[in-house]
Amino acid sequence: MLAQLDNNVGEGWRGFREKVNQRPGLVIAVVAVVVLFFVWVGFTASSNHPRARVKAGQFFSADDGATWFVDETQELPPVDHGGRPAYRAFVVTNDDGKTRWVSYLERLSDDAKAKMEELRAQGDSADPDVWASTLKAGWEVKKPGQDKWVKLSDLKEAAKVTEPVAPNGGSGTISPVAP
Repeated sequence: MLAQLDNNVGEGWRGFREKVNQRPGLVIAVVAVVVLFFVWVGFTASSNHPRARVKAGQFFSADDGATWFVDETQELPPVDHGGRPAYRAFVVTNDDGKTRWVSYLERLSDDAKAKMEELRAQGDSADPDVWASTLKAGWEVKKPGQDKWVKLSDLKEAAKVTEPVAPNGGSGTISPVAP
């Protein structure tokens, strides 16, 4: 039975090779298209190609979520915006972007931000466990209009803050807005 299977497979490949041999121009065209496709994918995925650069911006707000702006900074929030602290803003919508609002703001505590800057200065020699524990303990969130920042590590309270709620009792599925 295995010998018969080997023969059937061998015949299939021979039939394929015969068809390929009968149409060499078509084979060359198909190979050229495939090669060009992979060259194009490699070229557009290259970081040197301007169309391949993905905007790495994030929303920030310096006025407690009343307005927001996009910044491509690599700094951790809060960042300086015209002399005022700006916090990362999570902007959402429930009507395909017609209405947008800040669901909540996020920052690193002052102590955690100072520690993260120290760790960044250490570069590759920084202890990854210290990075992780600093980030875990340092993130804080709050709703716009509220004074109290809640530790993101306090899962129960943070869940209340990060749960998006439509303004004025609006309905519809709430989804994030990309910067």
